[in-house]
Amino acid sequence: MRVGETEGSGPVQSDYHIAAVDKVLDILEFLGRNHQEFGLPELSRALRIPKATLFRYLYTLERRNYVRKNPENDKYALGLKILELSSNALDNLSVHEVALPYMRELQSRFEETVNLAVLEGDEVVYIEILESPRAFKMSSHVGGRELPHSTSLGKAMLAFLPEEAVKRLIKAKGLPRRTPHTICTEAQLWEELAAIRQRGYSIDDEENEIGARCVGVPILDRRGRPIAAISLSGPAFRFSPVEVEIMGDALREAAARISERIGFTAHYSQKTG
Repeated sequence: MRVGETEGSGPVQSDYHIAAVDKVLDILEFLGRNHQEFGLPELSRALRIPKATLFRYLYTLERRNYVRKNPENDKYALGLKILELSSNALDNLSVHEVALPYMRELQSRFEETVNLAVLEGDEVVYIEILESPRAFKMSSHVGGRELPHSTSLGKAMLAFLPEEAVKRLIKAKGLPRRTPHTICTEAQLWEELAAIRQRGYSIDDEENEIGARCVGVPILDRRGRPIAAISLSGPAFRFSPVEVEIMGDALREAAARISERIGFTAHYSQKTG
């Protein structure tokens, strides 16, 4: 029995069902299944949507680049926005699957917490955390969100984003202070990002949580963009400068392998500068 059906009856209308959204999805799915262009009359007949209503849907979708209209014949096909979204979805799904074995190796080697996160909008979002078997654990959790400027994960991704993208993030959220050690000025942040690119890994030195240090490295997609980041985190007293450098090298090697497996081809594991 399917969701929305009751025994002995057909589909029932859910209180949460929005017919207009259904229609829009019908349009996108139809264009996706049929790899050709369609005129308004053809789509109206195929989808059983009145032409006037269908035109409004298509106009809105075209403005947002979900469909494109061929000016030579006034026919419609899927737009590039769909390709962008599907590519991002595949990247995010694959990075978790690919990263997990390397995260387990790092956890086993260092016995510290290993984190995997992505940049969603203006925030760092944790998508996987392998907890340390030792005492002292971080307050982060899967699905948790942080601002990028105060975390090693966030700073690792910021360091490899275009400058304009970083400026937009700063403008949107500012650089609020989390601890006395948080970077709170743009000048300090730009200096920090340059240092991260130079050494190949980022450090959160009690900037997001007092008593905690983290070391992070970005994971790059096939276009060389920082699609995610991986980090080791734990109590500051266990993260000496020597240990941080060892962790940084190990994270860089793991991130290089993950990046290569999701399509990045450059030798990212080599230090820059």
